[in-house]
Amino acid sequence: MQVRDITYSDRAVGQQGCRHDGQHRVLRAGDTDLALQAFPARRRLRIIEGLEDRLRRANLEFKQEFPESRVRSYAARFLARGNDAVVLGHFHVEKDLEARPPSAPGRILVLPEWKGGRRYLRMTSDGVMQFTTFARIH
Repeated sequence: MQVRDITYSDRAVGQQGCRHDGQHRVLRAGDTDLALQAFPARRRLRIIEGLEDRLRRANLEFKQEFPESRVRSYAARFLARGNDAVVLGHFHVEKDLEARPPSAPGRILVLPEWKGGRRYLRMTSDGVMQFTTFARIH
């Protein structure tokens, strides 16, 4: 499928599609970023690493179940506006879903975790979108 119009959302689906993921929403809040700026760089890094470690453990249950119905519902709003595809972040699980009726037709692409698999979404100049693995050049 060639894609003409695309919508990307990271923060929105985390806040709208997964309301139960409160710890992640707090970490992503603008006030959190501002508060962290008050600390010296080394201390700030230790705080962030500690937060990420706690989130990783706390969100294990959340990460074990991908909220597909919520994601489809959220994406349907954008597909209804004439977009051919909706690209979502936040979940760190690679998904390439076709929208189902009653949603307008289109693709729902969820970006994979970069650290674990070095996979990313590639869109060619003619609108073809596909997940691919980063190849190291030696």
